[in-house]
Amino acid sequence: MGQGFYGYNPPAFVLDAAKQALDKVDCNQYSPTKGRPRLKKAIAAAYSPFFGREIDPEKEVTITTGANEGMLSAFMAFLEDGDEVILFEPFFDQYISNIEMPGGKVVYVPLHPPKDGATKTTSASEWTLDMSELEKAVTDKTRMIVLNSPHNPIGKVFSKQELQAIADICVKHNILILSDEVYDRLYYVPFTRIATLSPEVARLTLTVGSGGKNFYCTGWRVGWLIG
Repeated sequence: MGQGFYGYNPPAFVLDAAKQALDKVDCNQYSPTKGRPRLKKAIAAAYSPFFGREIDPEKEVTITTGANEGMLSAFMAFLEDGDEVILFEPFFDQYISNIEMPGGKVVYVPLHPPKDGATKTTSASEWTLDMSELEKAVTDKTRMIVLNSPHNPIGKVFSKQELQAIADICVKHNILILSDEVYDRLYYVPFTRIATLSPEVARLTLTVGSGGKNFYCTGWRVGWLIG
């Protein structure tokens, strides 16, 4: 496996908008560090229906240089030296360096493959998370859990029941949830955003999004955090 590249260009309306932006004086100057207000408002408007509430573009949306910087920003903001972060194996490789940079420690909990997955074509949904293993991995130093759904590289979309079980553990132990949802437009089965389960879960959750993934322009490095 290696880095994925789209074999086609972004939609024409995206390319046209980018070309038009180059002709605007303000679009070629420094942007506000939290992101351009117009983009923050557009993201809040686009995601509010998914979350079932009005997202405040000023207080709940931050634009980042790609989703990866968004995740790094979350780790840098909330992790102190020695804090533990739970990752579900396998996982996107850049999580590790981002967690370790502020002094965090990675704790691994496996996603279990289907028993006959090595010999038969199976569904990504057949990969399972043992909730008792997750609970045992929690210590008094656990600060955050990274959830990736739809998942890279497995493709698994966690069910609402699985998300609720993970969320219950996080609420019980006051653990932050970094929900990597950069593939939130690429799924074929029901997809639940963990932040929508309850206000208690939403309070603990930062949701990661990616314009590069949504519009096939990963080199543009446009990401965001909602929470």
